[in-house]
Amino acid sequence: MEISYLKEVRDLFNAAIEADLVLLNVNVLDPFQVGFRLTDISIHQGKIVALKALRSKNIVDMQGKYASPLLIDAHMHIESTTVLPSELNDFLIPRGVGMLIADPHEIANVAGTKGIDYMLEASENLVLDVRIMLPSCVPSTSFEHSGAILKAVDLKPYLNHPRVLGLAEVMDLEAVRFEDDMLEKINDTINAGKNIDGHGSNLEIEDLDLYSHLGILSDHECVSAAQALERISRGFYVLIREGTVTQNLAALLPAVTAKNFTRFCFCTDDKHPDDLKREGGVDSVVKKAIVLGLDPAMALTMATLNPATCYHLEKKGALAPGYDADFFLFDDPLRINPSIVYKKGKIVAAESSILVPHHPTVPRSAALCDSIRFAPFTTQDLKIWLYPNKKARVMNVLPGNVLTRLSIEDCDVDSQGFYRCDPAKDLAKLCVIERHHASGNIGCCPVTGFKLHR
Repeated sequence: MEISYLKEVRDLFNAAIEADLVLLNVNVLDPFQVGFRLTDISIHQGKIVALKALRSKNIVDMQGKYASPLLIDAHMHIESTTVLPSELNDFLIPRGVGMLIADPHEIANVAGTKGIDYMLEASENLVLDVRIMLPSCVPSTSFEHSGAILKAVDLKPYLNHPRVLGLAEVMDLEAVRFEDDMLEKINDTINAGKNIDGHGSNLEIEDLDLYSHLGILSDHECVSAAQALERISRGFYVLIREGTVTQNLAALLPAVTAKNFTRFCFCTDDKHPDDLKREGGVDSVVKKAIVLGLDPAMALTMATLNPATCYHLEKKGALAPGYDADFFLFDDPLRINPSIVYKKGKIVAAESSILVPHHPTVPRSAALCDSIRFAPFTTQDLKIWLYPNKKARVMNVLPGNVLTRLSIEDCDVDSQGFYRCDPAKDLAKLCVIERHHASGNIGCCPVTGFKLHR
């Protein structure tokens, strides 16, 4: 902070100069006491200066409108939206979403550090604040084929980047247990004073203890209230996920109480563009939580101060003196629809529209645009031989879940003994073709749960 700014603040309180903007009669979210309070807001140089009216030529009576800090999506993948950060900026800012904590795992899995570089460059100079968590597991597991392999030495330089908050979801439990390179990634992140996110699907109690001891202290993979409370008791933050496929809000809300709600945040993880357009981003999670009975002030706090605290985001997540003047106004806490959005004390969106649309200016490299390479294959390579017993190991896709179940099923075969899809029994075929190195590797299996008819 510059001494010149501190002098201006002193002069503001001594009435020697005027504030840039004063908003009168605003019901401000108070996340520290979890409620709303009717007050005035004085803003100067992009900061909240006082919760009272100071001298200003620019005074607006908000007549009781409500105000909340801009919302924070605590964990998401930009790649899942299939749009550029600049397009997310124009869509999410009018909805009151001000920050994404993004894991560029998918683009890094294809292009390695070039993918991380692109995501950092493409998200610069936006109104939307995009913070990055470094992909911890590229590839996700040792038996996968990826376009790149990221070791600790590759990630360490990024820990000095001002928008990098730490290490993203540690999902490879075997690497945590047995590989030194994963411990180096964790150690480098701890020494940099930054966060480590977990990915704790199906972790046993002793695994949670190991994660907690190593400093992996958040998880977005909880699917039950019991799982959430096990993590809370070990000092985790639980990121309640409501995405396209995985929707855990209804199951986890019973775990949220007045005593522990400060350890909960909201996230979308993977949300597809059709769902984004229909519902919105993390703003839709807040709205759903309120519909399900969560107190509006508590719901907003879980999307503002809680993630700001979790990720050590200084002067974010509250409307208090010294905090950034990033907020939105709305009329009804039971139906949160932003009417005006402010960033650094300036109006950036109004009535569901961005005032200054952003357009992509970062060129995409060949590593990103020419990345699909697979060996030639024929339909014969996609067949599954079942003769003579006709039994097969079938992948079961479960509704609202990324985890699958295995079953052994009697399946139809053709005249040559090869597996035949049977829509009447909801039996289809899933094929994975290696697309990074043209190795010719292909994996095929029967699958049920997709409800494909042709």
